[in-house]
Amino acid sequence: MIFKNNYIRAIFVTILSFLFLFFMAYRYTSFQRGQWERDVRTAALDVLIGKKSKLEKALYSRIYYTKGLASFVSLNPNITTEEFNILAQDFAKDDTIIGSLALSKDCIIGAIYPLEGHEAAIGLDLLNHPERAEIVNKTIETRKTFVAGPVDLVEGGVAFISYTPVFDKTITETGVFWGVADIVINMNALFNEAELKTVENDFEFALRGYNGTGIKGKVFYGKEEVFNSDPETVIINLPYGIWVMASKPVDGWEAFYDQDRFLYLSLIFSSFVISLLLGLLVHAILKIQLNERRLKAIFNSLDSLIIEFDKNGKYLSVAATQPGLLAKPANELIGMNITEIVDVDTAVLYRNAFLKCLKNKELVVFEYPLIIEGKKRWFQGRVSYKNANSVILMPLISPKIKRMRNQFYNRIK
Repeated sequence: MIFKNNYIRAIFVTILSFLFLFFMAYRYTSFQRGQWERDVRTAALDVLIGKKSKLEKALYSRIYYTKGLASFVSLNPNITTEEFNILAQDFAKDDTIIGSLALSKDCIIGAIYPLEGHEAAIGLDLLNHPERAEIVNKTIETRKTFVAGPVDLVEGGVAFISYTPVFDKTITETGVFWGVADIVINMNALFNEAELKTVENDFEFALRGYNGTGIKGKVFYGKEEVFNSDPETVIINLPYGIWVMASKPVDGWEAFYDQDRFLYLSLIFSSFVISLLLGLLVHAILKIQLNERRLKAIFNSLDSLIIEFDKNGKYLSVAATQPGLLAKPANELIGMNITEIVDVDTAVLYRNAFLKCLKNKELVVFEYPLIIEGKKRWFQGRVSYKNANSVILMPLISPKIKRMRNQFYNRIK
């Protein structure tokens, strides 16, 4: 029969329990890991949204200067350098993020504020510049403000340049192309105001979308690796085009998953221990059941009685497979003394046997008669020591005594 052996059953239960608990531990840690990832990604996204808001605010507040300048020039196409300087100074005063403002009639830089430190830019033809020509042409074609860069400035440094086309509206209602107004925005100063760093609070940040080309554009701030690590992203909207800002943990998402590794290992170890204990428990239960069946088989095979007496001959408990061999029903015998059941001489036999067993702590055998249903029947009593105050009596009924006597007589003949 399958699993007849208790050890095999216990091993089967152990393995089955471990597999079940292992599966539950795996599912639980997977759930926790997924929950943890969602929490971390949500936190990262919240930070990105906050930085997006600050960056767009910092950027657009400067872009509006070029729009304001372009609007003024569209109605005053003959603006002088002195007038431009007064207007530019009004826009740029005390703003450390603005590197310069410039007007480029026919796309040739003719006026720049402040001039000091930017003299090299005067006379630059934007349409013949290798980096700026394409951007300026898009600005003219779309009639929209365009944020270029980051670019290396002629006068040194790295910055974004916001170009806004200027159309002379004194000639026609829609305007005739006059040139462009631009503002140079210092990249590092802009990012500092927006509180954007490449690394912050165990997260890395990066921007891509050179010249507003979005996800297809090259990375111009932070590491390319950030975009290759399944990051959280947000869109930075520009007047024309977009940037993409991304964020990931410095050590990768796996570093956060490792925080659940101890829990996972603990659950696996606990699963093993619990499974082992369950196996031992099952083995113990099966062993107890087996012993119980064996004891029942032995007990049911007895044609005698098991009676517990105290040292004074008082019935403490009675286990009878054949109640008909008792002088009285078992429930009536409990609490009675042997002197109430048998005559004085037989009671003395009981007492002597009990006292001898208690004294020597050895098996004592004696024979005694007992009146059952009006008939005298002989028994052989086997008295065993239980504790300092009680003994166990197992009587053998007369047929066995007769057989033993016949065997004895046969041996001595």
